[in-house]
Amino acid sequence: MYGNTLIVRKEMEREVFEYIELWYNKKRRRSTLNYMTIKEFHNLKINYKNAA
Repeated sequence: MYGNTLIVRKEMEREVFEYIELWYNKKRRRSTLNYMTIKEFHNLKINYKNAA
């Protein structure tokens, strides 16, 4: 997103969407998941399945 020269509004919307969905949401820690990222929570969930 940074450093890109975007001309069209649709391109900017796509860039912002990609930033939020593909980077930010994967890195953000969530209080409802005990301050883990989605990936950390998913890995924990898989480990519990394998333990049973």
